[in-house]
Amino acid sequence: MNSILYAAFKYALGRTSYCVFDLTRILKKYRGHLTEGTISQMVTDINTAEKEDRLGHDCDVKDWLGVRDFLLSPLVTNHLGEEFEQGDLDSLFIYSMRYFLKVNEVNEDMAAFARAYKFSISAHLRVLLLREISDHMTLRGHPEWMSVLREIQS
Repeated sequence: MNSILYAAFKYALGRTSYCVFDLTRILKKYRGHLTEGTISQMVTDINTAEKEDRLGHDCDVKDWLGVRDFLLSPLVTNHLGEEFEQGDLDSLFIYSMRYFLKVNEVNEDMAAFARAYKFSISAHLRVLLLREISDHMTLRGHPEWMSVLREIQS
């Protein structure tokens, strides 16, 4: 889940939409699933975006700086065993998928996530994902994406 959380983070960083609030809440809730290296990279990415004035609107800046401070604080309780809630999984799936579409890559974790999660994807989300992947012309013939597409369709 570490790479899925990071991909969703990369998708949301700098955006000015509901996904910023949603993802920063998810990152705080499931921080225990992140490695120290990923936390360090997230903090660096947030600091860089702040210096370049790319954190979004004031409300987004507040959310990003809040999650940065939270990630830098000592972990009081261990949430490693905490199960992901359905709504949070939906958000992570769509945000990470959109990030991977944006950078035109897919990794093993995304394909595994699609396989494991396909039975819980709502019909609406499934249609949305299929359309986004199918519309992304540069992915046609990309074997890993075609595998993810087949997993979601089945």
